[in-house]
Amino acid sequence: MKRWLAWTLVLTLLIGMFVFREWIISREGFDPIRAMDQDYGWLIFHRERVPRMEADQLIAADGMLFLHYEKYGYVNVYSADGTFLRGYQVACGGNGRGGIGYADGILYIDGQCSGIYLFRGEELVGFEEQNRNNPAHRQTEILMASACPTSDGGYDYYYNSVSGQISRAKPGQALETVVQLPVKDSVAEYLAMGMLMLMTAFVVWLRIEDGEVPVVSQILQERKRRLR
Repeated sequence: MKRWLAWTLVLTLLIGMFVFREWIISREGFDPIRAMDQDYGWLIFHRERVPRMEADQLIAADGMLFLHYEKYGYVNVYSADGTFLRGYQVACGGNGRGGIGYADGILYIDGQCSGIYLFRGEELVGFEEQNRNNPAHRQTEILMASACPTSDGGYDYYYNSVSGQISRAKPGQALETVVQLPVKDSVAEYLAMGMLMLMTAFVVWLRIEDGEVPVVSQILQERKRRLR
């Protein structure tokens, strides 16, 4: 009976933790984005979505800001004054080696697991598959790596992962914030960890009560016997 009760409570708490996590994400202003598992897939979004993680790369060019989240193959595009324009997502490996580049009006997004996607606006204009029989992939990779400007229109642009801000400044002038992204709440993380620890402790206690942890059970039984 106790074992059935324990697993019922464990399942209930796991579901509760999942719901709690999604609530935390939405409360903080993030979106529950997942990496695409479709080979060579890509999508374009017209509503701003922000993954619950730090961005990996910022590029500024042609009056636009490109913020790349490598783990999800996700790129948010903003105007120079911080207005959201569109978002891209491509199939990716999430291995920490992806990247983006921008040159001659073309946005390069390296998904690593599949290849490099080339976008002009919302149109996919090219794709270089990643394999050793495709030397053009390596050439495109080199071009992309060298096309990562962070200055545009006389401004230098900066991304602060702690404050979630994209800021800009002209040489010798103070920074001004153009994009304010959500910031993770560490308290919520500790609450989720606390729930997991309580769940684990409760299950262990039930197992001890059922005598399924022999050493501890013997100690408790000996203590009860002495108290009598």
